[in-house]
Amino acid sequence: MKFCLFRSIAIIAVLLHAHSCCNCLVETDTSIAAKLQQGEFIRLKCLGNLNDSHWLQVRSSDGAVVLVKDSLAIGTKWYVHKKDTNVYVLQSLENLTLNTFLDGRTVSSNVGMAPDTVAPYSGTKWRIYDLTKGEVAIKCLGSIDGARWLNGQAANAAVSLSYYTLAPDGNGSGTVWQIQRSVQ
Repeated sequence: MKFCLFRSIAIIAVLLHAHSCCNCLVETDTSIAAKLQQGEFIRLKCLGNLNDSHWLQVRSSDGAVVLVKDSLAIGTKWYVHKKDTNVYVLQSLENLTLNTFLDGRTVSSNVGMAPDTVAPYSGTKWRIYDLTKGEVAIKCLGSIDGARWLNGQAANAAVSLSYYTLAPDGNGSGTVWQIQRSVQ
């Protein structure tokens, strides 16, 4: 009896650890990411513990990428450019600056906006991984090593890149997102 109980606990521990690690991200043809289409409009909601600010926005006043409370605020709608299987470029058509493409800067861990999607702006391509229950993780595919996971920061509603998503130590809670389809 003790052996069966010990074995069951060990299996559960392994499953919990496997579920929480970033190697368990899923790419399937039935995934949320695979269903995104060229030309769609989406909004991205950060599901981390973030007070009331959850929605990814580019501020039109200065082009900063932040989190805001209002899902319908100007700058929260993103136009989808499909590049490859689960690889996308996200463009803000509501941004009044010249920089309209979401850009991950892997060396500095910053997220900003870029004027184009070609070199030197390799951080404008993003791979979307399904997690569970409609949740996704969004990885920057920039060509320079560094932090990669789109991360909403609880303390100041800022957006950055994180080295982790769903790490066993609890880091990366701001790296869990939900995609909401939007009308034009």
